[in-house]
Amino acid sequence: MRVEGDAAYDNLSSDDEWADFRAVVAIHNALVMLLGRHEALADMFSAALAARAPVQDESGTPSEAHAATTDIPLAFMLAAAQQGRLRSATPANDSKGPHKTSASDALEKSAFAETALPSSRQALVEAAGSSQALVFDCLFRRVGKHLDTLSSMDCWGLASGGVTSPFDLDLPQFSLSPLAYITRIGELLLALPLHLDTFSGEPSLQFSLETLPNLVSTDAVVASHAGDAGLDTGSQASGDEDERDVTHLWISAVSRAVEAKYVDCILRIPRLTPYGCKQLATDISYLSNVLAAMEIDLEPRLAEVQLRVEQTDAELAGVVEAPAESGSAGAAEAGRDVLAQVAQRIAEQRGLKDAASRGVASSR
Repeated sequence: MRVEGDAAYDNLSSDDEWADFRAVVAIHNALVMLLGRHEALADMFSAALAARAPVQDESGTPSEAHAATTDIPLAFMLAAAQQGRLRSATPANDSKGPHKTSASDALEKSAFAETALPSSRQALVEAAGSSQALVFDCLFRRVGKHLDTLSSMDCWGLASGGVTSPFDLDLPQFSLSPLAYITRIGELLLALPLHLDTFSGEPSLQFSLETLPNLVSTDAVVASHAGDAGLDTGSQASGDEDERDVTHLWISAVSRAVEAKYVDCILRIPRLTPYGCKQLATDISYLSNVLAAMEIDLEPRLAEVQLRVEQTDAELAGVVEAPAESGSAGAAEAGRDVLAQVAQRIAEQRGLKDAASRGVASSR
């Protein structure tokens, strides 16, 4: 229901461009809430079965007390448990009899919450995971679509910026401005906090934060904390901090996906002239400033592209001609290989094919 004067509502409703995002968040929120209610139902079944499960005597037959209290709903649940459609939390009788410690009771209840109604629970978990991916794709594609034509843009192969005088003389360009595609990407990234903050307190965006793509190890710690807190804290300050964590994790995931696509598109550019390198360095620097404003580091491959396009031909040739450093096998060496491949590709785009070829040969 719309409330007049609600600034948050007015800001969102006036921007029809984000209507699809709000729609997919509503779908995701419905599935996550349904999963929560399913788990509440499992807890109810657990309590009912634990409280009124058959207590067998030494002969293995149900006691008269239980027979007198059995009703139709309980009989239905017990039959479902026997058929495997409902997993009972009540273990088989053992030598210890019906007496159990409170710790084992808690463990048993926790295990039941994970296994009761297993097929329906699994279906809901998968549906909620798919809807989370839908929300992510909606945000990523909104931003990433502006990179689709990047590799085919003519500006990367120009000898100059195309600024001429009335006498057909090239005029010097002392500085370059970011191109429209990257400024639009920056605007959309900076708009993400506004739209995500509106839903950061909802269970949908808090759901399974650790499964968001492109998160690094430090993000995983934050995701675990935010997920455990569930924004159900006694302190308003703590709740606000958790909401900011949720928003930042989503922004980080989307931004890193955009950075990865940006690098892939750059590496598909057929040719880079000195002017094209300067323009590309300007565009990357603009994006770097946008990400820094949101406390997100530049992706290593993108930082490598920025470094190499800013180098002179001689400097870049020296890098790709240098033999690869030998080191211990592992993630660090694999990362160096990836960055070396980026440098070699930039050298090829700049016309340093012989140097790039020698660099590849020396690394083998």
